[in-house]
Amino acid sequence: MIRVTIEHYPGGKHASKETIGSVEIVNISHLASSSNYSCRVIANGSHELNIPAVNRELVIKGHYREDGILQLLYRVFWQAVHE
Repeated sequence: MIRVTIEHYPGGKHASKETIGSVEIVNISHLASSSNYSCRVIANGSHELNIPAVNRELVIKGHYREDGILQLLYRVFWQAVHE
């Protein structure tokens, strides 16, 4: 499982840290070279930061593991906002 936590530090101040979202990604294809992933995306939403509120479960199909985690995260975030 991959878990990404998204934090905001207003003005760069660690004392003001707020968690604005998270993503959990689980490979449901037994680590096949072209895998499917079950994902949960949560964003609290912030008008100030132009972040929509999101609470979605989705499936990413046919991600080639050799393409790496950044490409997977791109697909997850894109699908969470656009589909």
